[in-house]
Amino acid sequence: MGIQKVLALTLRREIAQMDKLVRNSNLKFPRISPYKASMRLNTPQKQEMFSQYVQRIGDVVDKQRQEVCSFDILDIIKSDIKGLKKNHYGDCGESSSLTMGALLANGYKDGKIMQLMFDAEVRDMTTHELLDKRVLDTTHQFVVRHYNEAADFYNPKTYGKNLIVMDAWGGFCANMQEAFKKYYELFMNGMRKYQQPEHNIEIIYKPRFAATNAERLITPEDIENIRKLFPELIV
Repeated sequence: MGIQKVLALTLRREIAQMDKLVRNSNLKFPRISPYKASMRLNTPQKQEMFSQYVQRIGDVVDKQRQEVCSFDILDIIKSDIKGLKKNHYGDCGESSSLTMGALLANGYKDGKIMQLMFDAEVRDMTTHELLDKRVLDTTHQFVVRHYNEAADFYNPKTYGKNLIVMDAWGGFCANMQEAFKKYYELFMNGMRKYQQPEHNIEIIYKPRFAATNAERLITPEDIENIRKLFPELIV
């Protein structure tokens, strides 16, 4: 077996281990996502019947977030998980804190919370010349491992060959290519480009990551604290 196949197999095994952590944390901390609930209000009838209830759930999550008075990542993680345990409501931000807690509880210190962006490139359909470029911020958060610290956020090829995406809100763990495929489906309805022949332009959507700026050096004491507070996250 070649070295590349061995490395690929090793990564698949590690992704399976991380998937186990995500599944366990989702099982131990079940929650309702206000965003997912709002996505189901896809008819006027459903909006009339349920929109006020979905709004109330969203208000609870907003209040939880406002109660965090610290910018320290450990304080945010602990506050979010305690909120999930108390109210059973949370979106991608709370889910990412839960994943970080699960990683720490199991001794992994290299988790990073990232945010999903799409670069929208407007190009001439004939010459393929770049005419304009916009950034679409989905505000969606998730956790990655094995991220290359020297990477360029604008170039996913620099993120690292062994990158693992852990998305508890989306319910999956995957390598970068697999994650991008899922994000096209989740946030772009599968659309990778949009053409306007009448204007001779096409818009190409390219996913990438951005930092959330909520991280610091993790100590053994931090890990022990998370393990004591949330022993159910230990696998």
